[in-house]
Amino acid sequence: MPFTVNKQDLKKSQKCPPGMHLFTLTEVEDEYFNEKGTKVQRVDFESDGGYIVPYWFNDKFSSNLLEFIQAADGITLDMNMEDLDIDLKDYKGKKVAGSVSHVKDKNNKIQAQIDNFFSPDKVPF
Repeated sequence: MPFTVNKQDLKKSQKCPPGMHLFTLTEVEDEYFNEKGTKVQRVDFESDGGYIVPYWFNDKFSSNLLEFIQAADGITLDMNMEDLDIDLKDYKGKKVAGSVSHVKDKNNKIQAQIDNFFSPDKVPF
């Protein structure tokens, strides 16, 4: 039986090009603790061009999560606020703008990564 590869499958296997993109949060996995004891949660963002870019939020660098929440909700969070209880599954389908760059992973493979999140209404597309 021959394999069938469609255009969407091909896009998923390619790397998102560097630059600004509009992203939709499409997948949210369960939280887990890594070998260093850091709480981690993997999510997938789909770009406006159909590229899938995985992203890992963790409690060691909570500023990335706060940047995402501010961009997704179009708000500015007060640094003197009480602890937030954020469920990323509530953000599935939310759109954000993101700056993408390419980096080498630990296996020396080039990967696309989202460096910063922005509110989509503040970035001209």
